[in-house]
Amino acid sequence: MPERLDGVTREMFETLAPEMRWPMRAAFANLWATRPLITRMLARRPDTDALIRTTTAPTMLSASPKINVLATSARAAVNFRLLPGDTTDTLVAHVTSVVDDPRVKIRVAGDSGTPPPVSRTDVPEYAALARAVRAAHPDVLVAPFLTTAATDARVYASIAPHTYRLLPVYQEGTVQMIHGVNESIRIDAYERAVRTYATLMLSADR
Repeated sequence: MPERLDGVTREMFETLAPEMRWPMRAAFANLWATRPLITRMLARRPDTDALIRTTTAPTMLSASPKINVLATSARAAVNFRLLPGDTTDTLVAHVTSVVDDPRVKIRVAGDSGTPPPVSRTDVPEYAALARAVRAAHPDVLVAPFLTTAATDARVYASIAPHTYRLLPVYQEGTVQMIHGVNESIRIDAYERAVRTYATLMLSADR
């Protein structure tokens, strides 16, 4: 899918740019001129590529039932994670154009739909969240981020317009451990996470 460096991803880099080291500070602070260079850099890694485009992951493939039998049909299931701004309809149109083969039938399967709206950062709810994070981590810079995983937040969009996907856990190797063997959390990291949520709940009660 085509890349787009806008929305919350651009806001994140604009927030972080003043704290970056040279020359990255200059590059991210002048996206009007450096956008092509930055998008090429982000596209090199799967985790950052997902910040600028709808991602594509073929996860299930099937054809012949036996090693010595030619396939009469083939099937592929592909997992797409939609970038905000893309829709199921625009995705299907893009895939149809890229495949460009009338023999290939494309259909949408599973629980699909338009991504939930991006939660705003210029509202009191985000400010309260930022204060709660800094209460537990006073040395961090709070910036918006595009969550690339699917969360339950999408089902609350109609009743909670400001829904922030926050996991206030900081410890080395956390991302690599998720859903893996010996997934765990350090006691100090757990205590800071509890403190973040407690601070947020106390501020919301005032």
